[in-house]
Amino acid sequence: GALAGPVDVDALAAALAAGQWGLVLLWSKGLVALDEIRERALDSLRMTLLPLCKPARRRELGAIKP
Repeated sequence: GALAGPVDVDALAAALAAGQWGLVLLWSKGLVALDEIRERALDSLRMTLLPLCKPARRRELGAIKP
């Protein structure tokens, strides 16, 4: 797999969902513009997943541009 070591998938799923719901909340309150959503969503996913990934996958994810 792409993840390094054992990962609590329930906790990871909750963190990923919370990040995306937080972004929706910020948008609904007018604190994030609609045209920023894609970039911010990808940044949130990267910040959550990169520390858990094996080095090769880290390089791939780090190279993804919004």
